[in-house]
Amino acid sequence: MYTEPDVDDWDSEDELPLSYVAKESVVWTKDYTLATHPTPFEEPYGPNVSEDIETPLDNFLLFFMPEFFKKLVSESNLYATQEHGDRFTPTNLEEIKCFFGINILMGLTKKPSYKDYWSSKFEMRDPFISSAMSRDRFDCFAPLAHEQ
Repeated sequence: MYTEPDVDDWDSEDELPLSYVAKESVVWTKDYTLATHPTPFEEPYGPNVSEDIETPLDNFLLFFMPEFFKKLVSESNLYATQEHGDRFTPTNLEEIKCFFGINILMGLTKKPSYKDYWSSKFEMRDPFISSAMSRDRFDCFAPLAHEQ
């Protein structure tokens, strides 16, 4: 004959059969009340970066390592050579960084067309972008700046 085990015979609640574990009953109410209060966060927070970051460029380079730009130069030159042969002047690190920066600036100051940054109309032209790189050179990079 089967008899149910006595709860006192078990060493811990983890070993109890599920039928003996008390079920928490849920009481639904119309008002939302938070039963527990979150523990205050007391650990140090904020950016954990070196103190020798002095310029926006130093900060930018925390996210885009030199290897990224070197790979971009290498792949862009390889692609351009395969597609255009001798008609393409190879690029370098400084020019790729300039192209990358121009794209970031274009995202911050939107114009109806990307060509407007080099417009002959004073009110449309962006003197900083247009002096950093010619539109023709920028157009060369647009399809080339990719990483495989």
